[in-house]
Amino acid sequence: MQFRDDDAFKPWLHRQSPEVCVAIATRAALRVMPLLAANSSWKDTKDGREAQARLVLLTGWCTLISGFASTCPSPEIKNDAVNATDAVSATAAAAAAAATATATAATDASLATPFATHAANAAATHAANAYAAATDATYSDCDFMGEGMLRQPLWHDAGVPVGLRPEDLGPTLFDTDPRFAFFARWYDGMARGEPLDWELQRRVALIPEETWRAGVDAVAAAIAEIEARFAVQSALVDLARQRIGGRVDRFGIGGNNPPEEVDLPPDVLRSETIIRGAVEDIAEEVESEEPDRGRIVRALEAIKAALVVVAKWTGRKVDLAVDTIIKDGIGTAIKSGAALFALDRLVQAVEGWLPFLK
Repeated sequence: MQFRDDDAFKPWLHRQSPEVCVAIATRAALRVMPLLAANSSWKDTKDGREAQARLVLLTGWCTLISGFASTCPSPEIKNDAVNATDAVSATAAAAAAAATATATAATDASLATPFATHAANAAATHAANAYAAATDATYSDCDFMGEGMLRQPLWHDAGVPVGLRPEDLGPTLFDTDPRFAFFARWYDGMARGEPLDWELQRRVALIPEETWRAGVDAVAAAIAEIEARFAVQSALVDLARQRIGGRVDRFGIGGNNPPEEVDLPPDVLRSETIIRGAVEDIAEEVESEEPDRGRIVRALEAIKAALVVVAKWTGRKVDLAVDTIIKDGIGTAIKSGAALFALDRLVQAVEGWLPFLK
């Protein structure tokens, strides 16, 4: 959508929903966020790096909340949006940061309009051509509504303007500090128009305020635990998709729909029953507020032992050498079916979750 200038842009924006206004403000914030994260924007001192990390962290929280709120508004997210805005405003020291800090407050056109302008100005202070590029990108956002807007490349077809490209800014915290690994993936997804799973974003956004105020280490630890549990739940969902006719896709062996009948040896049938029970145990514990680590470990070991039996049988069914199955483990047997792949993914996810359990 094309507007002559902001005077033409404002009337259109006033007719939009709060969610659309927040989405526009969020994407404007995302366009200047690399300026905050760029190491070249800060003094190379201990105090400078600590200030950078704190500001990028809180600004990331603020923008994460606003992005989620624009697609899935809820009272709990709106409350955190206010807290996030206050937190960033308290520490903002740069013009770009001050602009970004207002993103979650841009719930109507009166705030979203100046925010987009401030973000463009912040970009322009770093690159002469960036103001026009940021303004054009904001106007292009208006061709899309709701989540559809967030699924567009951040700079649309024009690409990142000269001066704001990675090669222009140099290394950022997202590149050099492993504590920002989640935010690196989150920003990359938002920039490409391929957001991370919204449920994962919601969980990170709802990390308690006191954790965000405690600093980067505390937040990184909280996110790692969230992602570990989320990986287990995602693996369980994938595994559930393989369940056909009450059986886990015959561990990948069979025909089309309906599957070809396959006579399973007694030891494979027993292993299938063991796997089913162990998966159910894990599914129950991952939803518990206080998961039973011992029960999860027992379930994990049961799945591993049963998979050895299944892998050997599967190897025979697809004419794979049994000694190769034993040597290479489940990874080789995965080739014979999606269910084995899903089970292997569950095993890896649970192993990644265990360190967070007491």
